[in-house]
Amino acid sequence: MGRPSQCGSGSTASATTPQIAQSLNNLAIDLRALGERARARDQDELALAMRQRLYGEQTAHPDIVTSLDNLAIGLRALGDHARARELDEQATAMQARLATQDASTRGRTLAD
Repeated sequence: MGRPSQCGSGSTASATTPQIAQSLNNLAIDLRALGERARARDQDELALAMRQRLYGEQTAHPDIVTSLDNLAIGLRALGDHARARELDEQATAMQARLATQDASTRGRTLAD
């Protein structure tokens, strides 16, 4: 017996926390495994939007990379390869920025 999802409406829409974004991500994974690809995509989009609100749309953050990757997987499963590729490119660029930031931080720590 299924239950209706509250995601995207009610208190979830107004609440923005890393934990809610992670729960949306987990729900999308479950939905994808159950073959509900369109609903999974919707949850992935909500998780990405929430993480972008939390950390900044252009901010390089590992959680945003995860959401970009997961949404790309879902879009690919739905046959939207062009949009999936765009998201993969965004995720790759963000990973490169994160790696550069990490290397820079390590260098400063070693120099201290």
